[in-house]
Amino acid sequence: MTTITDIETRLRHRLGLAKTVALGDSRITEAINSGIARAYADGVPGLTGQTLLGRTYGDLALTITAHSAGSSILSINTTPDYVFPGDVVTIGSNKYLVAAITTSPANTIDVGIPIEASINGSSITVTRRSIQVPSGTIYYATLPDSSSNLEPSSRILAQFPTNTGVPQYYTTGYSEGSENSYINLVPAPTSATLVSVQCHDFKDRSTGSTTFNVPEAALDAILERARQAFLGWSGSISKMEATMVGQSTGDTQNQIRAVGSDRAVRVKK
Repeated sequence: MTTITDIETRLRHRLGLAKTVALGDSRITEAINSGIARAYADGVPGLTGQTLLGRTYGDLALTITAHSAGSSILSINTTPDYVFPGDVVTIGSNKYLVAAITTSPANTIDVGIPIEASINGSSITVTRRSIQVPSGTIYYATLPDSSSNLEPSSRILAQFPTNTGVPQYYTTGYSEGSENSYINLVPAPTSATLVSVQCHDFKDRSTGSTTFNVPEAALDAILERARQAFLGWSGSISKMEATMVGQSTGDTQNQIRAVGSDRAVRVKK
């Protein structure tokens, strides 16, 4: 078990700043958090990575309790649990996509596009094509026991916004209203659908006595990325020093390879 303060001490020694930069210096703390974020994003083993199973949440029947002509905001009769941007809202023969879930006022759905006539009192159905996932990097998703994985796409939702059927693609996003990350399945499944995802978590900003329990190889990868960030921000690093720091960061891949990673496969020669 180690703390951020311990990691800061080690980084100060690596930078040769143990006597000139105090513990808790904001630059050192920022570099450590940057190193952690970069190591997570690089898929360093020993940090949080996991395979998870989740299901879509099925259709949700709601009633609009307030809506004004020309507004995109729909007040509804209950909390729209597990509704995320990209879910399909059906009102009569018209379909919209959820743009946002708002908390103030509560129990509201924003479809983003103004609806010309008032639809107050209408019954609506929300097709919940989304699954809440940890806030981090989703790098693989599939329907379990299927022969093909789901393809990531940032544009597929615009191309096939309301199509239903067996999912073939996924998009990712973050809902500010619920403060959760999610994936959208495209086409939208018509029933609860099981999905398997592999992901790396993001870690919240850490300071001082925050404990951080990772293997030494992963900690070395974090420190080298933090050192690279600090020297890059200082603007006083020479071209040769930048090359050496980059090589040192790359050397941590040897340790990553030793513990296994889909980004650095061990090859027998």
